Amino acid sequence: MIASNNSSIPEVMGDAGILFNPHAPDELADILLFLFKNPTERERLIHKGDERVKLFSWEKTVTQTVAVYRSLVKRCSFQE
Repeated sequence: MIASNNSSIPEVMGDAGILFNPHAPDELADILLFLFKNPTERERLIHKGDERVKLFSWEKTVTQTVAVYRSLVKRCSFQE
């Protein structure tokens, strides 16, 4: 995986890819050439990406979001 080094992308990607500066297109080109010339590294990152994606699911997102909403409702009094 190759991704821009901004926002929450580095956190989501973890060690399953290579980050680049979005304002440095030459950096992206260098990474692409590196991976093209190094199939072993490319395959290693693909495997790490396959493992990393298992940490994320819509079901987990929904469960965690609902838990946050429920904790907020418990903390707040909505009585007039």
